[in-house]
Amino acid sequence: MIMSQQNWLLIPHFVQYMDCIEYQLAPILYRPVFIHNVINGCYQLLYSESRRKAITGLTYFSQSPEQRKETRDSWSTLDVIASLIVLAACIAFYIYFW
Repeated sequence: MIMSQQNWLLIPHFVQYMDCIEYQLAPILYRPVFIHNVINGCYQLLYSESRRKAITGLTYFSQSPEQRKETRDSWSTLDVIASLIVLAACIAFYIYFW
């Protein structure tokens, strides 16, 4: 944003300083994120197989076909109806308040 000299003088000094500090601190602020990502990537390469075995079956998409069938068979009609009512209420509130 190009400002005239008069408008620039009306802005408090700390605002002028904050306008350029982002570019000065960017290398310092982003360095820990980069280091964290490198360490996390190495950890995933070393321990991904054991972790994959430990979390198998915790979510619907990590279950075997037999486990999925068992999960579906455990649903009753009341469970499905109650879920549809909750979903309809959420959609109704979303539509009403939007």
